[in-house]
Amino acid sequence: MARKAGSAGAPGDPWALLRELPALACAIDDRGAVVFANAHWRAHFPDEGDDLAVALGSLAESEAAPGQRERRVRLRDRDGRAAWYELSAQPAESAAAGPALLCVATVVDEAQRYDLYLEILAAAGDAFATRPDAEAALEVIADLLVPEVVAGLVVYRAPDFAARILGQAEPARAAAWDAAGTAEASKAAEASQAAAARVAASGQAESLRGGAALELGWNEVLLIPVAGRTELWGVIQFASGRAGAIGAAEERLAQELARRAAAAFDNAALVESSERAADDLRFLASVGETMIESLDLEVRLDRFVQAVVPRLADWATVNLLTDDGSLETVAIAHGDPAMREIVERLRGPYNGNEDADRGTPLALRTGRPQLLAGIDDELMHLHIRPESFADVRALGSESAYIVPLAAHGRIYGTLSAMRSDRGRPFREREMWLIEELARRAAVGIAHAKIFRHSANVADAFQQASLPDRLPAVPGIRFSAHYAPGRREATVGGDWYDAFGLVDGRLVISIGDVSGSGLAAAVIMGSVRQVIRGAAQLDADPRVILDATDRALRSEYPDIVVTAFVAVIAADRSRVTYASAGHPPPLLRTARGKILELATVGLPLGLREHWDAPEASQALLPGSLLLFYTDGLIESTRNLLVGQRSLQRALRDARVAAAPNVALAVFQAVLPDGASDDVAILAAQLQP
Repeated sequence: MARKAGSAGAPGDPWALLRELPALACAIDDRGAVVFANAHWRAHFPDEGDDLAVALGSLAESEAAPGQRERRVRLRDRDGRAAWYELSAQPAESAAAGPALLCVATVVDEAQRYDLYLEILAAAGDAFATRPDAEAALEVIADLLVPEVVAGLVVYRAPDFAARILGQAEPARAAAWDAAGTAEASKAAEASQAAAARVAASGQAESLRGGAALELGWNEVLLIPVAGRTELWGVIQFASGRAGAIGAAEERLAQELARRAAAAFDNAALVESSERAADDLRFLASVGETMIESLDLEVRLDRFVQAVVPRLADWATVNLLTDDGSLETVAIAHGDPAMREIVERLRGPYNGNEDADRGTPLALRTGRPQLLAGIDDELMHLHIRPESFADVRALGSESAYIVPLAAHGRIYGTLSAMRSDRGRPFREREMWLIEELARRAAVGIAHAKIFRHSANVADAFQQASLPDRLPAVPGIRFSAHYAPGRREATVGGDWYDAFGLVDGRLVISIGDVSGSGLAAAVIMGSVRQVIRGAAQLDADPRVILDATDRALRSEYPDIVVTAFVAVIAADRSRVTYASAGHPPPLLRTARGKILELATVGLPLGLREHWDAPEASQALLPGSLLLFYTDGLIESTRNLLVGQRSLQRALRDARVAAAPNVALAVFQAVLPDGASDDVAILAAQLQP
């Protein structure tokens, strides 16, 4: 049975009980409107604000069974402080006022918020630990915050601070705030971004109420910067609408969530940075491997710029300084295959103004990278030659990063990386990567130039150490070939020689001094001359080798030399020969049969007390003698395979008929070049 509201107190006063009750008490009708409030209630809630009206209306409209009804809601008191209240109501009937609900409000703020906020923080910890990024975790947290704590949660990510609503308790408000094209939405969005940028700049949280909050589309707003260890990630906005307010406890919760979000952003950035660094290292390693696949510098640099594009640039060039100080574009690549024709036209002499005060010329003069942004036609006219302007413009050059190719205190040229998209500026990490690529390329260029110079010097020295001409005698045709090994740019100890004696005989010698470099080349030259001198005194191959052995042991006691000496009779009918540990020459008969001029003998330097045998072989018209050093048959590290390959090549009639038999043999046996020095001499008797 409903309790009579006026059963105590002054006669005729229907609210006497509520009036005397020492609590926040009121009576509401079936629509939630307050029909009476005691002094405590009026003092605590002087105005029936939106939050309170909604809560009382919800209580009055409850479909619960008759009896006591309860709600926990967040309300703002007369001083504007927000707190949690438990509203308890039960039906009552006053004879004077009619049916009503008697309502009592009890502050339960601390207990309610303690439980709820602990639950939110625990869930936040799980979300930040298990979600792939911080924004995904904030979406989970928004489901807990809205509408229990705040009416809306918005994230503004740096640097543009565009808003992203993660949670919204009032869909109608969100629809209005997001409505594209409306003046109100545009104004709210601009105001929100401006407020977020302001908070980001100050680094301090900011609370907005009244008109300032309404301008952003909310009743109350708390903006908190999300500041990591080294970077500001953005701003989080906690907003209230009609259903609640942001108090001190909510602000502390918001600050803690922002701190955890910043830590999550930091951790995600560290993971991304580590993955990016590993990817950068793999990229650098792959470019390095690409460059060492060829010994040709231009080929290496072409592959280099092809690796730079399109990862770091839309197109790129390598410009190298020539011996006369001018610039030459030796490598160029563009990401669009349709630009190939234009690209090839720009290869060659540098297409820019070498006297310009910016870009490539300045990088060469100062040795410092140059960043050019916002490149327009006016700037290009100042730096590009008129005949190349249209081509360079067609490739697109909105920005450029130009890095000097410097190594060992010398600048060899520049690497230029160009981008045609205004929205793709060079970032710090990308510029570092381009600089590192340039540094590695410069070292490679330096080594290639040193190698090339050394190879040229070595080749010149080697050629000077070999006979400048071979004998021109009737009935026999000589050909020779020398190939330095590709392992190192040094002179070697391999030689070949042929010369005539006054009696018409021909002397042929071939050999290999152990070791390489200048010392081996000097000894090689000495040995070759000793053989020539000894042959003038006694043209017996065994005697020649013995005399050379004595001279070698006298001058160079620690050196070992392999050699082979052959003497062709004046009538060309026989060849007499002796070996000092050297691979046996081959004889190809006119019918194509292959014979070895095999004999034994210790190398020079080791022949003391050695009685070397001498051998001879009849020669017929059309016979071909081939003398060679071991580099020809040892490239595979399998001597038998090398010998079979050589015999197969010499058996080939096309090789035997070549204008330069020695070169033809080399190309047939070693089509990819020699890894060690190779000397070949061929003597072919005319049919």
